[in-house]
Amino acid sequence: MKDEDLKKLETQIAQLTDALSDMVQKMHEHFSPLCDAVEKALAVMHNHEFADKVINEAEKALAEATETPEFHEGELIVCQNGDTFEIGEIKRLCDEGAFVWYHEGNTASLTPFENMHKLQNAYCIKQTSFALDRNAEE
Repeated sequence: MKDEDLKKLETQIAQLTDALSDMVQKMHEHFSPLCDAVEKALAVMHNHEFADKVINEAEKALAEATETPEFHEGELIVCQNGDTFEIGEIKRLCDEGAFVWYHEGNTASLTPFENMHKLQNAYCIKQTSFALDRNAEE
């Protein structure tokens, strides 16, 4: 190959290199906003997924915190009404709460579940005088 042919080839390679460089620059200018938009969209999607996860965990924790403990008829409970606390015995459960005896009489008061608390050491109380004449009712 002659020197002249070699110089033509080098010139053509330089021109191709410049053309490719220009093409890459134009592609970058053209697709850069698209790439930025995709990156932003992915970040937003990730944030939404993270937010959904946080919301789901918060909802689960709230549900567990506000879940009404299971109560049973005959169970002793503590009722909190403001600053007042009373021990009572569950006569009957209903959707809104329970009818609870708080005294020796046969009348039971409807008590909302949110006012009722488990008495953890109720097993220590062997006998009560709640509703002394409860058997007369039946």
